[in-house]
Amino acid sequence: MMLTINDILATFGAFMAVLIAIEIFINITIYLRDDVIHVKIVMATALMAIARKVIILDFDKISPDYVWATAGVVLAMSIGYWLVVKRTDSDDRILPTEVAVPISRVEGKSGEGKEMNKRSIHGSKKQ
Repeated sequence: MMLTINDILATFGAFMAVLIAIEIFINITIYLRDDVIHVKIVMATALMAIARKVIILDFDKISPDYVWATAGVVLAMSIGYWLVVKRTDSDDRILPTEVAVPISRVEGKSGEGKEMNKRSIHGSKKQ
């Protein structure tokens, strides 16, 4: 029994679909844990889904307009991902994504103690 190129592409497409499902699961668990949508991870998942679509395309059955539109989506998502990565890298050098303050009693001006907790820049309390 010999595998044809269509069988190989269908198998690879199914494998990529499983990887995309795992990435979506990771996106959801990170969102539920941090309560912040991580654009970088979401865009990476979208790029993987677009790559899967490009890999399994049957160029004999689709129009050139569809190929150009897909190329435009790939280019736009790639530029967007590059901009997000560039921005988060430059933000990490300037300002950390999380401000860690040890839990301790800090004396205020009036001598009263205040509890300090670890908070992110967005103000959400970390557990």
